[in-house]
Amino acid sequence: MDTPAERVRAFGGIVSAQLSAALPTWINTVDADQLPGLINFALDPGLRRSCVTPAW
Repeated sequence: MDTPAERVRAFGGIVSAQLSAALPTWINTVDADQLPGLINFALDPGLRRSCVTPAW
């Protein structure tokens, strides 16, 4: 099962490259995947806020 690892790598790439505009797409993808370990993280309100006002 590669999907969880792929999603985590993609998130790491988004954060490393400071691509906050890509976070909503990543969140929607993880939401559609319904991966138990990632879904709670992806749907956390704090992560959604960072899409609008990135900390970096």
